[in-house]
Amino acid sequence: MRTILLLLLVPLACAEEVSVDQLFNTAVREQQKGQYSDAIRDYREIIQRRPDMVEAKVNLGATLADSGQYEDAIAIYKAALPSVSLKKPVLMNIARAYYMKGDLERARQQLAEVHQLYPEDQEVTVRLANVDLEAHAPAESVALLQPLDSGNSQNTDFQYLYGTALIASGHPEQGVPRVEQVARAANRADAYIFWREARICDTDTPMRLAMTWRPRFA
Repeated sequence: MRTILLLLLVPLACAEEVSVDQLFNTAVREQQKGQYSDAIRDYREIIQRRPDMVEAKVNLGATLADSGQYEDAIAIYKAALPSVSLKKPVLMNIARAYYMKGDLERARQQLAEVHQLYPEDQEVTVRLANVDLEAHAPAESVALLQPLDSGNSQNTDFQYLYGTALIASGHPEQGVPRVEQVARAANRADAYIFWREARICDTDTPMRLAMTWRPRFA
C-alpha cells in the first residue's frame, strides 16, 4: 500500500493555457505508462511556463520518486507543499520517498510529524507503526497499534503487523495467535511460515523473525 497523489486538470479556456493543459495530460499518460523520463521532461516544461501550477509539481514529485530520484522528489514535494490544499498525501509521499531512498530515520521522523498533525488518522498511525517496527522499536509500534486493535479484529493486514510487533517486543503469547489468525483467514504463505517458526523460537530470536517476516512500508 502506498499513497501517491496524481492530479488531473480540467482544460481552461484561453489558448496558451489549453496548450499547457494538453501537455499536462500528455505527461499524466506518460507517467501512468511508466515513461518517466518523458513525463519528467514535460512536467518540468509545464512548471517553467506556469510556476504556480501545483498539480504539475506534485505529479513531478511522484514521477521522480517512481524513477528512483528520491532527493529531487522530496525537494519538489516540499516546494509544492505550501500551495497544496490537501497536505496529508504530499506529506506521506515525502515519507515514502525517504523510505525508498533507504533513509529509515528520516522516514520515521517525517511520519511522526504527520502523526502529530493527524493523530486520529489510522493510515498515518499504521504506517508510522510499520516503520517503528522496521527501525527496531517494536514497543513504540505496539503502543500505536494497541488502541486500534478492537476496531481491526478482522483486518488481516493490521493483525499481521500488530502480531509481528507483539512478537518482536517479547510478547509471543499475544502475537503468535494473531499471525496464525492471518495465516488461516487469508491463506497467506508468509504468515504460515512466520507462525510456524514463531511457535518454536527461543527467547533470542523474536526480533530476528519479526525483521524477516515483517510487512513492508510501501
